Amino acid sequence: MSLDQKNDESDVQETTESVGHRYVNFGGDRFKLAGCLPKIDDLAPEFTVYSWFNGRRIEITLGDLLAEKKPLLISTFASHDTPVSRMHVKTLDMKLSRFRQQAIALQVSSDLPFTINRAFRNEELTSFVGASDYYDRNFGKAYGVLLEDPAVLARAIFVIDGDGVLRHYQLQTDITAEPDYDLAIATIAWLISRSDATDDQLHPSASSSVGEDSDDEVLNA
Repeated sequence: MSLDQKNDESDVQETTESVGHRYVNFGGDRFKLAGCLPKIDDLAPEFTVYSWFNGRRIEITLGDLLAEKKPLLISTFASHDTPVSRMHVKTLDMKLSRFRQQAIALQVSSDLPFTINRAFRNEELTSFVGASDYYDRNFGKAYGVLLEDPAVLARAIFVIDGDGVLRHYQLQTDITAEPDYDLAIATIAWLISRSDATDDQLHPSASSSVGEDSDDEVLNA
C-alpha cells in the first residue's frame, strides 16, 4: 500500500477529505487505516512485536532494538507471500548488507511464524530480524499502518535514530508499489555518519520532505 509521502516538488499522492480518514489502495478498492502516523523528529512510539525461536514466542520491543544506540530501519507489509513483498524485503536486505554491525533492521509482517521463518530461509535474508504483528496488531496501531479490515499491515518503511527519534518514513498508498529504497538507505547512511555532520540540512529526508505530515492532512487512494 503506497503512501509515498513527498513534497510539492515530487509526485505527491495526498488529498484531503472532510471525513478525516486515511486510506490505502489495492485492486481498485480502498482500505481504511487505523491510528495515526507518527511525526518526523518526534520520539517513535513504543511497540511490541513477536519472533519465534525453537518454538518459543519472543517479544521484541523498541527498547530492545535501540539498546545499542544504532540507527533502526523498520520495514512493514502484510505478507511475505507476494512478489512485491519478496522484492521489497530482498532489495532492502541487499542494500542494508553494507552496514552490517552499524545499523539494526526489523521486518514486520502480519504473517504467522512458519511463514516468516520459511521466507527468511528461502530468501536467505541476513540483514533483518523477522517479526510478526499478528498477535495483537500492536505495531500497526501504534504507527498508523494497520488496515482496519482486514487487520493487516500496510507497506511502509520507518527509520529511527539511536535516540529513538523518527527521522524518516514512507507509507505506500498503493499496495503493489515498491517504496523508495534508496531514500531510506540514504537516511540510515546519514545517521551513521551524523557525528561528522554539522548541519541537519544534510538529512536526505529534509530536502525531500519525505515523512512530513500534519494533523489535518488526510491521505487517501
